[in-house]
Amino acid sequence: LLFAAIMVVSMVAAGVGGLAGSAVAQDNATLVVNDDFDDPDESTNFSSIQDAVDEAVENDSIDTIKVRAGSYDSVMVNVDGLTLEGPNADTPGSSSDRGDEATITADSDSPVVFKADNVEVSGFEIRDGENKIDNLVYLDGPVDETATLENNIVQGADRTNPNEGTGAYLADAGDENVEVTISNNLFKNNFAAVGGTEKTDINVTGNTFEGNTEGIGLGPGYKFVDSVDSIDALIEANAFDGSNTYAVGDYTGDLSPTKYTASGGVLVQSGESISSTIDSIGSDRTIVLDGEFGQ
Repeated sequence: LLFAAIMVVSMVAAGVGGLAGSAVAQDNATLVVNDDFDDPDESTNFSSIQDAVDEAVENDSIDTIKVRAGSYDSVMVNVDGLTLEGPNADTPGSSSDRGDEATITADSDSPVVFKADNVEVSGFEIRDGENKIDNLVYLDGPVDETATLENNIVQGADRTNPNEGTGAYLADAGDENVEVTISNNLFKNNFAAVGGTEKTDINVTGNTFEGNTEGIGLGPGYKFVDSVDSIDALIEANAFDGSNTYAVGDYTGDLSPTKYTASGGVLVQSGESISSTIDSIGSDRTIVLDGEFGQ
């Protein structure tokens, strides 16, 4: 009888250990995604970011998904309070110290879609596939509190239509008091790097813009935050190199857009009216001409 009792206790202990080491342990707050499962010590491996997010839908104790370097398909983040951390989560997008990237691409959908509250995405390379997606990062709502995009590389949304080809597009913020933070990213080779029209407090700071037609597009509902309370302050709070056509496009006025350069001047291109630009902005700004103009 004593021997039988010991056997029963041993079997129960083994069963408990097996559950604790399963891929979906209920007391784990973090899941790990690796496209080739090269982390044998992790007990919560997934090969797809979306599969890990779907698991977080079912297990509300999960608040973080760590993604190893590799190549991944698009993801819709529909879990409140979820953080997606790529391998460069603590390194700005323009830094030479970044290591191997976790690259998210898509050919038919936006690579990253925010569809929940208090979501943070950091440390990824997010880029267009072969079919030229309209928006690489899409804030699709409803978002009523916060959304954060930080320390990423967002590149390749290069389209000729000004309503398409946006690196990070704030389409539906939900509540008009939502706070969106877009910081320390590298936006590269997009038609428009950051754009949106919702009544949103958007804190766009510390980003680097390279090779974009338009750096930041300010739609009719754009709201400045206290620390960056004007177009000049917005330009100053970010870095625009000479490869961008213009730094900020202001769609709230008559010109739609007024094209502000990185030096604070206003760009007028071929086919646009110099006199209308002066009438709209006054005489305090330098007019930068690009193209051929009649007398």
